[in-house]
Amino acid sequence: KYVGRDLDAYAIRCFPVDALQVLSQVCLDFAEKASQQRVTFVPTQPRLMAQVLASSPELGRLFSIILELLLKDAAQDTSLNIEVEDEPDTSSFRFSNSGLGLPHERLQEILTGPEDPDTEELRLFRAASLWVRDWGGSLEITSEVGKGYRVTLRLRQFPIAPVLEFF
Repeated sequence: KYVGRDLDAYAIRCFPVDALQVLSQVCLDFAEKASQQRVTFVPTQPRLMAQVLASSPELGRLFSIILELLLKDAAQDTSLNIEVEDEPDTSSFRFSNSGLGLPHERLQEILTGPEDPDTEELRLFRAASLWVRDWGGSLEITSEVGKGYRVTLRLRQFPIAPVLEFF
């Protein structure tokens, strides 16, 4: 009755994940590619962060998809900004680049239209947005011609029970 045949496998594989560790590893994996394009990563993140509810392998793939999309669009000798912060009940990850971009309306048509997106990165991005939704988070992308892309990922934090003190 409670578990139907159509239960999504991604919703089942949702565990507490150290997203900063996953993000750091993905950035290391992309460091050489970014260097070849003369794009530098500019992270702004807390030293410690709450764990988020996600699937670790898919979260790594999602970060890879975002970095691949932004690096392919980025102009040389620019930076790719990565801002991470804890908010009440959620953790936010904001990625932005300086690049060619797309008209915002066209980007939304590509991502929400019935046809598959033109590029592999946008096709993967659209698929990954379903994982994030199943984790209870949100994934948004905006773009402007001549300015690049902005991606915002919000994930639910793993709730930690308060410590009771009796003394």
